Amino acid sequence: MAQHIRKTGKGWTADFVINGKRKQLKRNTKKEALIAMELCFKEAELLNRLEVSEKPFTLKEARAQSILRRWAGTAAERTAAMNSQQVVDFFGADTPLELINAQEIERFRTYMLRRGNKPATVNWKVSTISAMFTDAVLYGQMKAAPQMPVRLKMNNTKDRVFSMDEEQAFIEYFRILGHHDYADLLLFLIELGCRFSEAERAITGHVDTVHRTISFLKTKNSRPRTNPVTETLWQVIEPRLTSSWKGHLFPGLNYKAFLFQFNAVKIKLGLATDLELTPHCTRHTCASRMIRYVSLAEVMHWGGWMSLASVQRYLHLNVQSMGNAKRALEHEREKLDRANAHPDPQHQWNEFVRGTREPQRPGREQLGLFHAPGPSEGT
Repeated sequence: MAQHIRKTGKGWTADFVINGKRKQLKRNTKKEALIAMELCFKEAELLNRLEVSEKPFTLKEARAQSILRRWAGTAAERTAAMNSQQVVDFFGADTPLELINAQEIERFRTYMLRRGNKPATVNWKVSTISAMFTDAVLYGQMKAAPQMPVRLKMNNTKDRVFSMDEEQAFIEYFRILGHHDYADLLLFLIELGCRFSEAERAITGHVDTVHRTISFLKTKNSRPRTNPVTETLWQVIEPRLTSSWKGHLFPGLNYKAFLFQFNAVKIKLGLATDLELTPHCTRHTCASRMIRYVSLAEVMHWGGWMSLASVQRYLHLNVQSMGNAKRALEHEREKLDRANAHPDPQHQWNEFVRGTREPQRPGREQLGLFHAPGPSEGT
């Protein structure tokens, strides 16, 4: 029914429908009836707004907001989306964000650890909850964020790495199954220690064919880097270079599809129960192989790690470069031993003056102040 105002026997009536219900307001004058109707509409609109604002801000809505306003377009977008989805799956999409507190987060961490997630991985997943809290406060859906529990300590368990035999077995099985791209990709990930997302974005234009290097311009930590390419890997990269600068080295690459085939090969190789062996182990493998011969700083630059703490887990493998440190110490000790074997008289006298040594005062001849004439030399 359309709204209208009509004359009645005792005045004017505003006749209209609001929120699906018919209302009739009687007033003495037409103007009063019109004002009453307008006030009724404004009141209904205000009530509707209050009802909307009283609806709890759900975890599903918080995740969508953070993806849109925080993670979209960043190198971490896909990982953040996957990790935050696990948070939503655990607590429930319609769970009000404000109900998630430190106790609930601890329950989530315990569950993830029992599933085999490492502390670093659990910390990263919990950080998506913290991000959703921060964004909800910033955009007015929450008044304040709850206090977060202390981050889990990094354990010192050894990271799972590919042995040379396992690497070759995976590559051969990928080829047997007809997945030649995945065979090349596995070698690419191990030789460069790059993240899957970096391999996904690798294009012909990022490869320097003269110096045989590849550049990763968009990385998780937003720090571009350039890596030299090993001879073995060059045999894989060179045939993949296209005439187009923007041609992908691994066109159509999809993580879920790769993970499915990776797990299929694990089953064929009898490694199905090895939960530690994942595609990310290629990164650990690269670092573990390099650390035996180079410094931590070189490993950090090669793999694009930001902090020393990230690569210290591999320090126990660094036997060769620790030998360099040992030789440096021995070199300094040898210099000291040579100095003590042939003491300088002036140096000894200076130490005596400072009270650190009690030698005989060196003669003037020893100090080179003058040449004393011999018995046969006349004046």
